[in-house]
Amino acid sequence: MSLWDRVRAGLGRLAGRGVPDAAPGEAPVAPSRSETRPGRVRCMVFAVGVAVLSLGLSLVMVYAKFPDERLRVWIERSLSPGRGVSLSVREVRTTLFPPGAELSGLRLRLDGASEVLADMPEAAARLDLGAAFLGRLEVRARGATLDGELTLSASSDALFGDGWTRVEVSASRIDLGRSPGLSWLFNRHVGGRLSGQLEWSPGKAGSGRAGLLLEDAFIEVEGEMLRAVRVDLGRMAIRAAVRDGGLFVTECSVASAMLRGDLSGRIVPAEDIRASQVDFTGALTDEVQAEVTPPKPAKVRLTGALASPTISWENRQDGPAPTGTAPDKTSGPPGASGPP
Repeated sequence: MSLWDRVRAGLGRLAGRGVPDAAPGEAPVAPSRSETRPGRVRCMVFAVGVAVLSLGLSLVMVYAKFPDERLRVWIERSLSPGRGVSLSVREVRTTLFPPGAELSGLRLRLDGASEVLADMPEAAARLDLGAAFLGRLEVRARGATLDGELTLSASSDALFGDGWTRVEVSASRIDLGRSPGLSWLFNRHVGGRLSGQLEWSPGKAGSGRAGLLLEDAFIEVEGEMLRAVRVDLGRMAIRAAVRDGGLFVTECSVASAMLRGDLSGRIVPAEDIRASQVDFTGALTDEVQAEVTPPKPAKVRLTGALASPTISWENRQDGPAPTGTAPDKTSGPPGASGPP
């Protein structure tokens, strides 16, 4: 191969082209490893540059589509649970490094309640860069509330889609007893440390499932002389599913020094969330009475409105099965004193 052919081959490799065919009668000269390495490096640098440019353009488009105030309104609309529960955000500030947003003044409120269900002073939301490069929107947010922590992960199949396709919420040791809105919802003081996970697929029908653990749970019912009586529910393991417009509780176990047993049933939401209809059945054993007499589970049924359910007992060890309406006529658990 002549000197001119070698020069042309070198220029071709610099330009990313292959080696030209050799002249007739001459064997083609294969490029050495040292000669091809610079070309590979340039290709890698070019590919990385294209990826970074594409990602940068995606971020610019996201921030252009969602300025701070518009992003705040969009977050409130897209992440509000609905069914009488709404989310409000006081302020949103977008950040480029790390890509995401800083949120402040988050409040979860029940319609009609003067007190909030949960108050989160601030939260940090982060954008998944890998998903954004592939044309998907994935966000992860975390914040502290009620002496515990909430983590939210939301994803959409389109970067500029109209809504989320999947939402996951994880709770860690949320103190329900510190929620004033929850007491308003159930019309009595309730509490416990809540942990677990909720998976939700938004849409017209909407579906989801939840696995929750409530520790040191309690509820206050009305006892003698209109005094509140605290009923310890201890450790409660709950599994539920949202489908067909209702909440179906497939498992609700109770284990404490006072009561032990299982319940299951459903809650049908109403426009007024406190008027949502409940229907639960199960069997509970009075652990205190069981220390004196052989334990005998009592069948229990809970029906009516969420804020004022009717509780009926069967096979109670301390007398005939009474019925009553909570909160001012609620019969207590087996063995508990209260109006019949």
